[in-house]
Amino acid sequence: MLERIGRMLREAREAKGLSLTDIQMETNIRLAYLQALEAGAGHNAFPGDPYHRGFMKTYARAVGLSPEEVLKLYDEHYWPAEVEDGGAQGVRAAAPVAAPAEAPVPRQQHDRSLRGAQIRSPEPSHPSGARASGNTGRRAWAAVAILVLVLAAAGGTWWYFHQDTTAGGSKAGGGETPVVSSPGNTGGATAGGTGGGASGGTGGGTTSPPDNTTKPPEPPAVTVTRKDVDAENTVVSVKGADKISVTVKVTERCWFGVTQDGTVIAEETLDPGDSRTWTASKKLGMRVGNPDGATFTVNGKDQGSMGSLRIPRNITIEKAP
Repeated sequence: MLERIGRMLREAREAKGLSLTDIQMETNIRLAYLQALEAGAGHNAFPGDPYHRGFMKTYARAVGLSPEEVLKLYDEHYWPAEVEDGGAQGVRAAAPVAAPAEAPVPRQQHDRSLRGAQIRSPEPSHPSGARASGNTGRRAWAAVAILVLVLAAAGGTWWYFHQDTTAGGSKAGGGETPVVSSPGNTGGATAGGTGGGASGGTGGGTTSPPDNTTKPPEPPAVTVTRKDVDAENTVVSVKGADKISVTVKVTERCWFGVTQDGTVIAEETLDPGDSRTWTASKKLGMRVGNPDGATFTVNGKDQGSMGSLRIPRNITIEKAP
């Protein structure tokens, strides 16, 4: 099947009068991968299944073939059972096995069981006289409870106003009220005075409470370190951030394959003026077809061009310990 796909791609390319170099310039896919596609090579010739599918889809679109039809043949090669069954076997394999639930009784069987059963009206559990006496007793207890609540509320109200009147009478009698001064206050503060002795006295003063407020620690500064390992690989280390956030801006047509913590989340070709932002909790990987046609920032830190010389680049961004 892969050989058939490769033959279709090659014939479509030749029908358009294009060379493999033309396809490389159009799709930004390395020449070695294009040759492997036309030769019908398997996964071992590519970085992995997502890249194999992405390259095949991009090649098909470049030569005017339907990417969906090409990928359908691809899936028939690797997963023929799932394609014939509409993907049901894959779903069954991935879905967890739930505990068997109690099967519902079919409607017809349920109707027959009802017709065959003898329907009896429920018998009263208590005589009518006992029920009436029980209701009367409950009403009597409810009335007693309400009366107790009313008496308690009235007693509380009386106590509150009585205490307030007693306190007011002691104030009206002109009795002295002791004044508690702070330890450092040596000025005379007279109780019941009209001039406010709290501010009088030469030695008087109030001590302000100690400032116990503690400023929260400032969050650590985010540092981003980039290292170009070789012509095709770049590693970016992020320290002091809760998550990784990468934003790319495209100036020339460029293909991207993106993995988020090991899971493929994007395979697309962006045009000049496009931008994308991807995030990850620990690690974000990017395969860039035309790295000198895009710039990127990591957690707000500008990293400049993604590469040079139109050589596809692998960029790995991960959190430092």
